[in-house]
Amino acid sequence: MWCSDLLGGAFGFHWQFGQFAVMVEERKLHMEAFVRESLLEMYETNRQWLGNLEPEVMEEGFVRNSVVVPEKACNFFGNAFGGYLMSLVDVCGCAAPWTLGKYVVTQTCDVHFIRGVMLGEHVFIEARDVRTGRTSSIADVRIVDEQGNVRLTATVTMHIVRDIQPEDVGVQQKLE
Repeated sequence: MWCSDLLGGAFGFHWQFGQFAVMVEERKLHMEAFVRESLLEMYETNRQWLGNLEPEVMEEGFVRNSVVVPEKACNFFGNAFGGYLMSLVDVCGCAAPWTLGKYVVTQTCDVHFIRGVMLGEHVFIEARDVRTGRTSSIADVRIVDEQGNVRLTATVTMHIVRDIQPEDVGVQQKLE
């Protein structure tokens, strides 16, 4: 009798754990949809500064975007302004922890300009979260050309304002 009670309790535990796992998976899918939609909206809202920044890959802790450098982002010689490239680094660097459900703001950015980026050039901005703690997050960002040549590397340190919650008003509105 004791053995059957034990097995019954174990089966009950597994059923409850299974239900919990389903709820966690549903919440994760809910958040992934919000993260993707909110990032797309941010890109659209800031198109006048970012140019035609387009998401290529959005995974947990990683984003890859592409852009063709617009004329308004270049100097007289056809080189992209460093400030324009920095804005791409900032936006994409902050997008990496965003995919982990973190509202962040940039604290510091250490940028290394390796090779210039020219007007009309198609480049990719990749950001990978390398560390997320309780109050800060660090992302490595790089800009590469179509041949895979690295043009810029950066490390972005961000302050975590708070976790994104599915119950947040903005999350609910995005998913309705």
